[in-house]
Amino acid sequence: MQRTILFLSEVFGSGHTKAAEALVQSISLLEPSIHTRIIEPGRILHPIATSLFLRSYKKIITNYPFLWKIIYRSNKNQPVPCWLQFIIYQLFHRNIELILEQFKPSLVISTHPFSSSSLSRIKKLGNPVRLCTVITDFHVHSLWVQPEVELYIVSGDEAGRQLFEMGIPQERIAVTGIPIRMNFWTKNNKQEAKKELKLNNLPTVMVMGGGLGLGGIEELAFSLMKWKESIQLLICTGSNDRLRLSLLRNKHFQRGMKNITVVIWSI
Repeated sequence: MQRTILFLSEVFGSGHTKAAEALVQSISLLEPSIHTRIIEPGRILHPIATSLFLRSYKKIITNYPFLWKIIYRSNKNQPVPCWLQFIIYQLFHRNIELILEQFKPSLVISTHPFSSSSLSRIKKLGNPVRLCTVITDFHVHSLWVQPEVELYIVSGDEAGRQLFEMGIPQERIAVTGIPIRMNFWTKNNKQEAKKELKLNNLPTVMVMGGGLGLGGIEELAFSLMKWKESIQLLICTGSNDRLRLSLLRNKHFQRGMKNITVVIWSI
């Protein structure tokens, strides 16, 4: 019988799904007999609630980052209350058991705290699914921490220490680093890369703000204009089309950087 590993992620932060894709890539190379599948269950099971939450999430972290800071820091080191776990399940993952029944996975690997929470909840209710959680952050928020998870894969020793302090046994923690796609390990020809990206022979500053292209990138780019004679910028806008178009259309910005090559690069 073919073994199946089911990866669960969510659309709230593209890095979670990218980590799942990196693991699938490695598994397909190292153990091609294993069948893998990546699913964002919230998008499938409850698309309206997921879409509303995603828009709210983007609006808060873009326009009201101080509010998101308050939300994130509240109870960040406290166990997840049952009522919050129940709300996450009802909003995004109600009937997720149907997905498990469809794929009958030998193992579920979660790369998002929401899916980890809901899988832990149904495990408590008697579902025997095996669960591994990949923490894609460098700091462990309590929302990631569930006693029903058999194995945690974490970014580094500090994240492992935080998990241990939250009550997770050391034997259930594996420090591996955040999974990345294999092409990041490939060493490219420097001159060919410069030609492809239209870069000059100048020191290059890369500015990026994750898959959503957030974090004051435009303001940072303008602040770097004071060194416009001696540097060039490589700006990764992620999925933030508004940022990309704003930079491309800003004549003042383009004139200010006329002596160097500026690449607006979506990854």
